[in-house]
Amino acid sequence: MSPSEAAEKRRRAEVLLCRRSSGWPIFHHLVRSALQASGLAARGLRNSLDVQVRHQTWTTPAQVAGLRILHLSDTHLDGTPGLEKKLLEFILASPHDLLVWTGDFRFRKWAFDPAELEPTLWLLRRLPPPRFGAWGILGNHDLAVQVPLLEAAGLKILINQGVEAAPGLWLAGVDDPHHYRSALPEAALSGRPADSFCLFLAHSPEVADEAAARGADLYLCGHTHGGQIRFPAFAPFLNSRAPRQRNHGRFQVGKMSGFTHSGSGSSTLPFRLGCPPEIVVHHLNPTE
Repeated sequence: MSPSEAAEKRRRAEVLLCRRSSGWPIFHHLVRSALQASGLAARGLRNSLDVQVRHQTWTTPAQVAGLRILHLSDTHLDGTPGLEKKLLEFILASPHDLLVWTGDFRFRKWAFDPAELEPTLWLLRRLPPPRFGAWGILGNHDLAVQVPLLEAAGLKILINQGVEAAPGLWLAGVDDPHHYRSALPEAALSGRPADSFCLFLAHSPEVADEAAARGADLYLCGHTHGGQIRFPAFAPFLNSRAPRQRNHGRFQVGKMSGFTHSGSGSSTLPFRLGCPPEIVVHHLNPTE
């Protein structure tokens, strides 16, 4: 599939989706009702604002060693009032050289209302530009119409594209692998200098094998929210076709390292239990 074919596939899917009802499935109503009846809904809502700052360290070649990458994912900011202010506080207090945002900027999936993006634009306009820029990709909740608005606010969107974001650092970003299935790793890696370190952005872990086979070094993604609502003794629900071990936290595919973000926001239901929202700072350290 060529980039133009992938874009047309997404466009057609977006048209079909926007004709659908934006109502929640019955399952989601049942989960909400159960949480409210048990008294856990209020706690879950409070937890959705309890953002944790995590730090991950990776061993990398000398040309990118020392870089700090701030990673946001699945913010869905219009679904959790006040979350944008919490994130602003923590981002400003977390020094970083590069900001990456691995998709899902809004709560709904269907027809787009520009008001849904306002909390995201509010946040972006208040962030000082990182040394090597702020970059994002689209998730399965995102539509192409959002791209000009995000870029006008300072977030550069990569859609099956790659760019030398910093000396020796190739930043590859693909379209959504999960719902639209329009990710093209080969296009995002085209033109990459042979001696560069490749940071690969995808919305979900579902194209990790392809990225590893094409020589990506570090794969950053989100989508699964780490389960979002996790109960002891029960396996969390992880909405991804990737192997289960790739759906939360660190993973390895051959020589490529990977990390699946637990989400900075909440999806479908504005609740968090047993899996707090997070922002992650990735530290690239020199090879020993």
